[in-house]
Amino acid sequence: KLDLIEALAKGNSKGAKENPKVMEELINGDVIHAFSLVIPSDKVIEIEGAQVAPMNVANQNSIDERGEIIEKDRLTHNQSWKGSASGLSINSRVIESELQDCMFGHCFLRLCHQIVDIRRRHPHTCIFIQKIDWKSAYCCAHYNWRTAIKSITTAVTSAIAYIALRLTFGGKACPNEWSVISETTTDLANDLLRCDEWDPEEIQAPIQKHIPEISRLSDTIPFAPGLPLVVQLPNDDQGKADCYLDDIISIIPEIGDNIKRGAAAVPLAIHLIGRPIAESEPILRDELISMKKLIAEGGLEEIQTVLGWVLNTRELMVLLPVDKFLAYSKQRNEYLKAVTYTY
Repeated sequence: KLDLIEALAKGNSKGAKENPKVMEELINGDVIHAFSLVIPSDKVIEIEGAQVAPMNVANQNSIDERGEIIEKDRLTHNQSWKGSASGLSINSRVIESELQDCMFGHCFLRLCHQIVDIRRRHPHTCIFIQKIDWKSAYCCAHYNWRTAIKSITTAVTSAIAYIALRLTFGGKACPNEWSVISETTTDLANDLLRCDEWDPEEIQAPIQKHIPEISRLSDTIPFAPGLPLVVQLPNDDQGKADCYLDDIISIIPEIGDNIKRGAAAVPLAIHLIGRPIAESEPILRDELISMKKLIAEGGLEEIQTVLGWVLNTRELMVLLPVDKFLAYSKQRNEYLKAVTYTY
């Protein structure tokens, strides 16, 4: 209770206090979608077991439907904040041994292995990448009430408090909990890719019509040879999906009817995991797949930005995206001009 009283008095982090309008807009979106429950902050103390964490506004990059980089703000919950009375945080109380292991950490390496292995066995076959993003992924997973009351934040005015009803950005258990959903969905997509009875033209997700056409490189660009790997992969010529939290990335070789199946498997798997959106939803609901990103990068392409890197499956190259190249070059030049700088 002393930790709770201290947290209520402390309020939010610097980023939230300096951007009250942005924070209000973001939290209002959570409330409208029923991802947060509003209560008077003076009632929080009456909730047995309640805990409050400072809220912050983090700035990050995203893309629009044209694939152009845009800035995006996101609410974060500092659940690693420690109360002076106990010296403990919400995250320090997480029982890690009861969490399912996350498998996304080596996703990028697995994708590279998959691409090189296919190229090694099929030297002159096009290999395509599809990337599908969940829409507001953590918001799709709702907390048990016992966890929700450990995930309370306050408004800038501190007169209002919000109980997070969905996974928070900052909760230690959240990547593990979300991975249970995303990895299961990825497994389902891989089962579809190997299901001979599935006809992707007959059974597909409603949003399939929004997926862009296939994008090929010029025939004048040669195929780079795939060198032997130090790991042994099963011969997988039907394509395979892998996931990194809210991104599901498929590697699809142009063999047989793989292209049609590869373009439809992940969207259908995500559609099956969720439920159709009714014409008159009582609470505002979005598609489970991010439509902006689907239109921008949901098509099968030989060059695709994946987890912050550009993958070129034709020439077997990993490249820095232009925006990162410019940012890193600028930073490097600033360091070279400086007299001193910190470690």
